[in-house]
Amino acid sequence: MISPVTQIERVVKYSYEHSVRAAAMVFGVSRSTVYRWRKAYELYCLEKLEPKSTAPRRRNTVVTQHLVDKVRLLRVTGMGAVKTAAIVRRDERASVSVT
Repeated sequence: MISPVTQIERVVKYSYEHSVRAAAMVFGVSRSTVYRWRKAYELYCLEKLEPKSTAPRRRNTVVTQHLVDKVRLLRVTGMGAVKTAAIVRRDERASVSVT
């Protein structure tokens, strides 16, 4: 199996030897993709052709057990979601969702 960078390099080199249209047809990619790869190859050589990570760039929120217990206590006593959220925001200075 060929690595993605090697495959992109082959497409770019083929487009220089023949044409962008021919490279797009032979390798089954769009012409705009070939142009984008050529530009990245010209500016940065192979380093920018590496696929970027698609993992989320945010941390998961951490909820303390104290906050969970407080919300459960308020909900068991019959308070609604909106009122519970308002009390938790006021008392704990925590950002909570109504849902």
